[in-house]
Amino acid sequence: MSAVLTEAKPSGGHAQIFRVVLRATRLMGGLLLFLLVLLLVLVAFFGGRESLTAAAGPASALAMGGLWWVAFFALLAQNHPVAARLVPGQLKQLREVAVVVFLGVSASCGAVLALTGLPGPAWTIAAGVAFTALAMATRWPWLWVAVWVVPATAAWWVPSDARAWMWLRAVHIYEEQPVSMAAFVLVMMAMVIWRLFQAGGPAHERSWRRAQLMQRLTRNQVGNGRSVTALSGGFAIVSVRAFSWLRTLWQEHLIRSGRPTARSVVARAELGANPHSHWSLVVGSSALVLGMIFLAIAVTLVVLGGRVNEGMRSAAQGLAFGVIGMLVNPSLSAATILFKRRREQGLLLLLPGLPRGAALNRQLARRQLTQYVLCWATGMAAVLALEALTQFTAKDHGGPSFLIGWAFNYAALTLPLGVVQWRDWSVQRQPNNSATVLYMLAVMGGMVLLSMLSGPLHLTHVRVLALSVCLTAVLAVWRWPVVTRSASFWPVGRWS
Repeated sequence: MSAVLTEAKPSGGHAQIFRVVLRATRLMGGLLLFLLVLLLVLVAFFGGRESLTAAAGPASALAMGGLWWVAFFALLAQNHPVAARLVPGQLKQLREVAVVVFLGVSASCGAVLALTGLPGPAWTIAAGVAFTALAMATRWPWLWVAVWVVPATAAWWVPSDARAWMWLRAVHIYEEQPVSMAAFVLVMMAMVIWRLFQAGGPAHERSWRRAQLMQRLTRNQVGNGRSVTALSGGFAIVSVRAFSWLRTLWQEHLIRSGRPTARSVVARAELGANPHSHWSLVVGSSALVLGMIFLAIAVTLVVLGGRVNEGMRSAAQGLAFGVIGMLVNPSLSAATILFKRRREQGLLLLLPGLPRGAALNRQLARRQLTQYVLCWATGMAAVLALEALTQFTAKDHGGPSFLIGWAFNYAALTLPLGVVQWRDWSVQRQPNNSATVLYMLAVMGGMVLLSMLSGPLHLTHVRVLALSVCLTAVLAVWRWPVVTRSASFWPVGRWS
């Protein structure tokens, strides 16, 4: 029997399953409540009562979405192939708990939005569809691409008459029987949630093994070609080599130009200690994706001609927000990779010429911030290029589109986070999924806050970015003494 099958930890009974979910969401619930209250207090202080009323519902819905995401992670982790096949009633109980949690979160989200004056049934439908899409993307990670690409390019491949007819038809049905339509949609979505949990067997075992390999790959526990082949076959190896083109070139450059200086030795050691979030991999893979995007846009302009003007703006909206996240997020998740490669860091400390103590910390801190700013600036350049292309091809030549404005807000919020990496890495604990979800929700909440306060405070995108740069400079001056006083960064987490 395979190693995967020996890891079964079956759970029985609705109460046991609920306890696992509550343990997973207890800490996250408290943190989300704190962030929600803090966000509403800031909105009330700067925007007044009207802004508070408008922000209370969406902010609460965003917090509920975060809780649902964590709860679904905990439920999916219990769907082991052995437990689903051999433990009587475990799969049925797991599905029932998932459906109850889903219906409760969706209905609560609609009720909260209804209290703020918004139509409750309509928002219940929207919450149910969004939570189902989130669960499906969690079950099949490749769907995250479809979440961005399909809505962003719908105006290209769906005729405007068909979209208008579908929208009017849905509005007509909703206006006749809003509650019935909301109940029907929730039942359909609950059936999808029910089917997301597998019933054991060879297909389930392969899916479970693939999920475990993907988890290890993202945590950098497994990073060799053999693991990639086990995950997706030879095509994955070709893809990895294609996306790593800039890292390969940079590695060859470092080898050719290697010198017995501290800067040269640290540059080579850093590439070995942190290969999967190194700037060369992030920028190189993003440049390849951006090249394919702009090539697709150019081909579309040639083939579709004037019809592309209608969909260009909506496509740029989704792509701009995804591009800035693609470039910034890997650097922000470097803590997980660094923690997993602490054994390699211990060996790299034996390299001749590598600095020690505070000297090593200063070198690493400078390189961390420089690489983060490089990735951030590349993302901003891509967003500006998409906006310029949109303005060039669009007919109305209006102001910046909605999601491109959100991309600017995201960039302004994440720039100061590059300095947050200046901390005592020797006591760094192993990051977990809750910290990642909390970070994403905190950034999303900050984007909502910036969007709502930009009007009353007359904050343009340029002013927001200027404030972000000033805040980053202040944080750098404040955090630099931590770099010099801390123990050696490597190996990460040795005193945690």
